[in-house]
Amino acid sequence: PGPVIDADPEARALGVRRGMPLGSAHRLAPEATFIEADPDADQAHAEAVFETLAAFSPGLAGSTDPLDPAFGLFEVQADGLEPLWGVEPVLVGRLTAALARALPGLDGGGGARAGAAGTRFAATIAAVHARPGAPILIPPGGEAAFLAPRHAGLLTTDLDIRARLSRFGLRRIGAVADLPASALVARFGVEGAR
Repeated sequence: PGPVIDADPEARALGVRRGMPLGSAHRLAPEATFIEADPDADQAHAEAVFETLAAFSPGLAGSTDPLDPAFGLFEVQADGLEPLWGVEPVLVGRLTAALARALPGLDGGGGARAGAAGTRFAATIAAVHARPGAPILIPPGGEAAFLAPRHAGLLTTDLDIRARLSRFGLRRIGAVADLPASALVARFGVEGAR
């Protein structure tokens, strides 16, 4: 019993997702190795990440709860830190190096995936699409161009809204951005306005 807390890329390719029941995950990936969760150890690792990141910036966000859908995603406010730590690429390099020292071997040696942008949403999408050791740094004002080709389903967690976006042919964020705000509100209500 219980939900999937995480899955490797091979399992994700078979449809395994965080939060789905373990039984469903086993049906999708019967040859997978299932590892018993250790929430206390996961929480301790998350707290170590916060300690490490706090040495760089007081503006942090994230979760220490392994069942939280945002677990493993840590946000660092970097505005105004250039005099202390260097330009953004240097700061990101220092952050990922510090995390590697604080948590050696935690992620199988792959390293942290990092993204930086002028908005939290764009930075999160950048980090999700980055590869370990190859951060995605979006230049100021480049968020719209970066997000435009991404799947529109990233805009919401509401499955009904995702299905409606697809039915209307709005498969990319850029297509949604091209619509007038009034059309989004008319079709999607409060979620469209957001």
